[in-house]
Amino acid sequence: MAPIPQDILPQHPRFQLNSSGLAGFFGGDEAIAAMNTAQYYKGRKFMGFYNSPGGFRMAKHYGRLAKSRIWRGFYPDVYLEPHEVFSLDGGPGKMCPDFLGARTGVVMDRTGHLGYLFLKKMRHRASSKCELVKSSRKATKPVKVTIVDLGDIELPANYIHRPAPLRRRVLLVNAFTVLASLAASIISGLSKDWYAFYLILLGIIAHGAACFILGSGSIEVRLVPPPKKSPRGDGLMTMEGDIMIVLGKEKEVFQITRGSISVEFPAWVKWNGYFAVGACCLLLMLQLLVQLFLIPQATLFGQILFLCSFGVSFLCNTYLSALDKEDLQRETLGDKVWNVGKNSVKGYTFQNWTTMAIAMLYVLRPTKDGVAEQLFNRLLPNQTPEWKTFKKDIFEVYDSDEAIEPIARAEPSDEPSDEQRVVVQNMYMDWQDAVNFLHGYKKKDASQLDDNTLKSGGDQQVLEKLECA
Repeated sequence: MAPIPQDILPQHPRFQLNSSGLAGFFGGDEAIAAMNTAQYYKGRKFMGFYNSPGGFRMAKHYGRLAKSRIWRGFYPDVYLEPHEVFSLDGGPGKMCPDFLGARTGVVMDRTGHLGYLFLKKMRHRASSKCELVKSSRKATKPVKVTIVDLGDIELPANYIHRPAPLRRRVLLVNAFTVLASLAASIISGLSKDWYAFYLILLGIIAHGAACFILGSGSIEVRLVPPPKKSPRGDGLMTMEGDIMIVLGKEKEVFQITRGSISVEFPAWVKWNGYFAVGACCLLLMLQLLVQLFLIPQATLFGQILFLCSFGVSFLCNTYLSALDKEDLQRETLGDKVWNVGKNSVKGYTFQNWTTMAIAMLYVLRPTKDGVAEQLFNRLLPNQTPEWKTFKKDIFEVYDSDEAIEPIARAEPSDEPSDEQRVVVQNMYMDWQDAVNFLHGYKKKDASQLDDNTLKSGGDQQVLEKLECA
């Protein structure tokens, strides 16, 4: 066998970090989540000059703001409005509560982001002091209900701009990240690794420009003035099993159910179909391409510095994305959209769904012109003969203004079958529990209900139906 020439074997192979794939795709979700908080911190738009990972994901996400045909080829996805890009269109999966007006009968399958923020906040407040409602029978499906009494607010002309507050801790974290990227770039230049120097500097400029442009917007809340003559805005809000009763004037309820929140950009950002946004997103994409080709050309020390700047920036983005953006939004809104006093939120846990449905019917007191039946059927959609008879008995004595009248004994044809006798008994026991709940609710908050809502006859009519069942 012929000997192998020694000069064709590498004697001192050069070690290289394959960080090209890490350059634009790593940390994209964290970078987007951090950028979505730029409007909630005063001075945050000036603190984005650091070499951040995830530039490609950011460009594809925010590039959908650009309307011009110039950018359609680069960002071919569907064009989005600012409130959609910055996740101000509901909760996860665009989840929003629905609303049913107890006085007006209005039905809204989707309220909006303000309704979502309101329901989540009030539910959290009520969970700390949730009262257990007693039941006469075994619990079947416990359900939590929040009752909120809205206070008065002053409505401006059309909309309100909310200035971002100053948060020193966030600015300090950003300042440290900026200094870390600048230090990595300077050290690369001093070591004469110009590839690493220019790549880190390019990342600083690209992310800083994007943060300055996208962070130039301000939070805007568009309010909806109600009709001059309108009934109370009391209603029922539901979202994935969460049930909330909203009590207040139509003026206050309108803002929660019909108001909207978005990000309003200055004219120079919106010029020519958000041209500035498209340009900064294009710079982020070019940054990825340049990094893919030039990172392998840097020295090992320069690549380590590049990755160190990425690591510090990733930690900063993770810190910003870990902050609850919903709390930031509610803090930014302040008391301009809703005004809820310290003792105006009450939470109750009902042992059975039927008790809850009847109790909420009595608390809301919708008018008996179809709205009461609509609301009750929304909570109790059961349509078997026994349930129809039970609902009929409830509405025979129901009145939105006066006390519950004694109910007549059911006809023999309305008697339940032997198989349904226990079920029917439970229905009327739940009715009695709802009446008992209303007694206690009246005593705790007499201003919300009329003193004559229930009389002794209300208990007697339920007992008669229990005997009949």
